Amino acid sequence: MPGGEAMRIWANKPETKRDGNGAGWLTPDKVLAAVSAGRVKQEAVDEGVRRILRVVFTAGLFDHVHAGGGDVDTSEQRQVARMAADESIVLLMNTGVLPLSAQTTRKIAVIGPSAAVARTGGGGISLVRPKYAITALDGIREAAGPQAAVSYALGAAMEGEDAANAPQALREQAVALARKSDVAVVVVGYSPQREGEGFDRKSMDLPAGQDELIEAMAGANRNTIVVIAAGAPVTMARWIGRVPAVMYAWYGGQEAGHAIGDVLFGAVNPAGKLPVTFPKALQDSPAYGHYPGENLHVEYAESIYVGYRGFDKYDVEPLFAFGHGLSYTTFDYSQIELSVGKIAVGMALSVSVSVRNNGLRAGAEVVQLYLQPPPSRVRRPVKELKGFSRVMLQPGEAKTVSFTLDKDAMSFYDSAVHDWVAEPGRFRVLVGASSRDIRA
Repeated sequence: MPGGEAMRIWANKPETKRDGNGAGWLTPDKVLAAVSAGRVKQEAVDEGVRRILRVVFTAGLFDHVHAGGGDVDTSEQRQVARMAADESIVLLMNTGVLPLSAQTTRKIAVIGPSAAVARTGGGGISLVRPKYAITALDGIREAAGPQAAVSYALGAAMEGEDAANAPQALREQAVALARKSDVAVVVVGYSPQREGEGFDRKSMDLPAGQDELIEAMAGANRNTIVVIAAGAPVTMARWIGRVPAVMYAWYGGQEAGHAIGDVLFGAVNPAGKLPVTFPKALQDSPAYGHYPGENLHVEYAESIYVGYRGFDKYDVEPLFAFGHGLSYTTFDYSQIELSVGKIAVGMALSVSVSVRNNGLRAGAEVVQLYLQPPPSRVRRPVKELKGFSRVMLQPGEAKTVSFTLDKDAMSFYDSAVHDWVAEPGRFRVLVGASSRDIRA
């Protein structure tokens, strides 16, 4: 069909008229107005619609009416959802309090505004409302078993309430509960109204009252474990040195609560790694001071030094490094072995390292390969991630993890010649458990 007609048909589909579609920029009325005003070319819109329609036609959705009614909540699907939530959790810190023992942990206080509410996802398109959702409180109760007494207190006002002036009684109730418990699990984080797609948080701080709650719990029970349900780093400076364990649960979907219980009680050995750097403060971010700019104009003054590249370049110590994540076992790395010491264009080399599980529990390690380039005529990162591999190891087991490096791995895009370039020189190969935990 003609492109303009395709665009009009697609723009009038009911599902594209929802508020927030494309963060409000791609609603039909705004797109059509932009085309009419000449701000957006008709050809650009038509090409975008063609790509969508091409998939629709290829999938046969216009040939066969989909009546629905298929299985969307099977036991197998629940198992996959739980496994995904289990494997995504990152254990940020643990001085020995975790994993909890279901045999000896008898009194458990579960506290916090995100404890009895299922935080399945952030706001916007990332928010999914499943048929069911397990809260952290329910997941902990199930993991603790019938012999344990699991009690709950809100501790701080829910978002949307007067959190800054929440009744002191909420915190006092939580403190009293924590004092008479073997362990206190504080579950904090954000609601979909405060964190989601299409808008930014105003700061890295937890919502009002939650830092104070964690501080109070740390003072009431030395076995205070902090569980954070959020999608991005948060400031932890006020309490990070006063608690023995911190766990990042992200937004774990419908099985998030079960996953939290699984990891807390050791049914699952955590193996998640941070996909971003957690700064100690927002001011430590390489983008600080440049974003959001003025009048929708942002100067990307940090250049290529984003994320861990910026922390490396300016020698800033992160709170938790890119790639960081703890386990209930320990892993030893052996010396790196290279298949050759010198390569030319068209050649590649193999990098191998042996990783051994030296603990008493089976566990998975995510082995990360970084490459440190030689001095260059352009700006280069101190090191760059070039590969990673997840390896599952039984107690005492060792496996060899291998990577391949070629010209592409050693190249950078040269804007002067509009092509990828690999300069000659000596590269350094680094393998580790995070960007700041290089083992070989």
